[in-house]
Amino acid sequence: MKHETIRAGRLMPNMRVLNAIADLYVALGEEEMAISVLEMVKEARVIDIETRATMAKLYARQGKIDKALEEVGEIIKMKPATASQLEDIAITLKNLKKYKAAEKVYGNALEIEPKNQYLLFNFGVLYWAEKKYAQALQMWEKALAIDPDFAQAKKWADKARKKLTGN
Repeated sequence: MKHETIRAGRLMPNMRVLNAIADLYVALGEEEMAISVLEMVKEARVIDIETRATMAKLYARQGKIDKALEEVGEIIKMKPATASQLEDIAITLKNLKKYKAAEKVYGNALEIEPKNQYLLFNFGVLYWAEKKYAQALQMWEKALAIDPDFAQAKKWADKARKKLTGN
């Protein structure tokens, strides 16, 4: 099926098919084609949070950070957006070294789940990548306040303390 032949009236029953087509384009490295398929879904106003999250990640990988953040804004308006969906986008942005955008998305995710120790831990990893060691330590201490046995947070908090004290 060519993507050009899909009509808006037939989109609703074929949402899974369209998402599968977009996933296939991503797997083939054809991100522009994936975006065009997802844009068709979006234009038909049947887009869901997961599709928007996919679009945000694709835009981020292409360096279209404003478009990625626009999708994040739309995700937040749709209820219920999950912190893990936003975190996934933030991780993509971090890996692309788009740190300011990642910070914003992590902040949005924390508004949804402020007591998520894994989210706090990964936000700390972002700060560490930015060499913001005090902020990283702060995030890891918050994660440890929620789960004192969180081994990774302990390990990285110790590293940050050593870095900050010069030891």
